[in-house]
Amino acid sequence: KFTQISTFLNVFVGLLLGFFLSSSINRWYECASGFLVLFDAIRNMQMQLYALGVDESHCSLVTRYGVLSACLLEMELTAAALPTANERSEAFHEKLNQLSAPSGATPYDREHFTNFRSMYESEKAILQDMSDPAGQMWLWVGSLVGRMSQEGEIPPMASPTYGRILNLAQTGHEGIRQVRASITVQAPFIYVHMLATLVHINNILNAIAFGLTCGVAAGVFLAHEKLHPTEDVKARGKDITKDVQNMMVSFFFSIFGPFLYQALLEVSFCIAQPFASEAGKIPTERMLKALEEDLKDGVKMANNCPWWERPMFQKP
Repeated sequence: KFTQISTFLNVFVGLLLGFFLSSSINRWYECASGFLVLFDAIRNMQMQLYALGVDESHCSLVTRYGVLSACLLEMELTAAALPTANERSEAFHEKLNQLSAPSGATPYDREHFTNFRSMYESEKAILQDMSDPAGQMWLWVGSLVGRMSQEGEIPPMASPTYGRILNLAQTGHEGIRQVRASITVQAPFIYVHMLATLVHINNILNAIAFGLTCGVAAGVFLAHEKLHPTEDVKARGKDITKDVQNMMVSFFFSIFGPFLYQALLEVSFCIAQPFASEAGKIPTERMLKALEEDLKDGVKMANNCPWWERPMFQKP
């Protein structure tokens, strides 16, 4: 009977936890999907430029800006999970310095064409004070595409091909906005606070109910063995059997139930903040390495056509 004390909370806690966990998982997938959209836009942009025979230095510049936008986005979101503004600023600038290009190098050096995670001092000086450096990188991409169109390296601005290339740049920018939206828009604090409070109250009530059940079972056992402080209390053997069964059932309801609810609550918290928890973090580093490998393979394939010459929209 004592287990009925916490029964009325189980329905509400389970329902609210289910909604919160579902929302957290959807947000996690939306964030991961945003990165995938961004990476696919970079891959497609490289293929489009090489198909038009764009100069290799410009292809490298565009793909490097795309990879840097993904790196900057991951760095910014990781730093944003830190508690204080000073820690966030220091963490971001520390990681930004790790992207520094070799001293004396330029983006037009052939040996650096596949060094996609390098940022030159002139670029860093402009980006370090930007509020959204990852998104602003795609403005450079769009500007470079427009310049190549003016110089005749790609079809003119009025052509469908130019619109397709700009559409790829917009898709990359949309991927960044999708990631930001999934991270920035969180569940209201009052909802999460109420949910955590209900889970802990449910745990306390289950502990009290199990303690009372154990106490009643112990009292019946003492009465059966003539050890009860009140001598006129009588208990039969089947009463002990019944109380032991109730205690075992109460054990599973009062121990495993709260444990499951607490575990689901912690998992939801980790998934809801994928850049603040190692347990629920999106594997962006592994995805970036796969992207870099694909881009390097793309460069190799474009420069080694087996039976034909490399295409070129504008002949030199």
